[in-house]
Amino acid sequence: MKSSSNDSVEVLKEIAEAKSETLEMIYRNCYLPVQRLVINNSGTYADAEDIFQDTVTIVFRRARHDELQLFSDTNICTLLYAIARKLWLQKLTYLKREIAVGQEIEGVFEMPQAIENEIAGLESMKQRICQKHFLQMTEKCRLLMKLFMKGLKMKEIAEIMDFETEDQAKTTKYRCKKDLANRILNDKEYKALL
Repeated sequence: MKSSSNDSVEVLKEIAEAKSETLEMIYRNCYLPVQRLVINNSGTYADAEDIFQDTVTIVFRRARHDELQLFSDTNICTLLYAIARKLWLQKLTYLKREIAVGQEIEGVFEMPQAIENEIAGLESMKQRICQKHFLQMTEKCRLLMKLFMKGLKMKEIAEIMDFETEDQAKTTKYRCKKDLANRILNDKEYKALL
């Protein structure tokens, strides 16, 4: 993995040019620390993939517009980790989960304001899109998802919502989640963010 400032500057140029071997190198060398961060702090493997994808997108956009400069002792993985950490903290805050994300970055990395603004804007747009599609779901799905997000067990949800069995509640939850995910993934605004 390249680690000097000059090498990192070169990596940023290659990211801006969308060089596939550079992007592969980034995934190979920088993804696992982000995955550990997310998994160790209330996330899932899918969350880790989403956060890393958003992180790479932000770096790509900024590198492409030459709006990204690294400090002399910062390598590309440190930059990606710092952005991913910020994105994950925002998502945890939005989900109102316990935040226990530790400092795992070597050295201190001060996030450029442009990236801070982009992270905030990206999360805000995603939340708005998710909320729009959540509100378009059936009342039954919305209630089930709200109860599930509050941490109720499927047995309790089945009783509250008058499902005949816990399995019926699980099946309905699966269908509701799948419907919501499909709506979001097919949203034109959401696709434009990727």
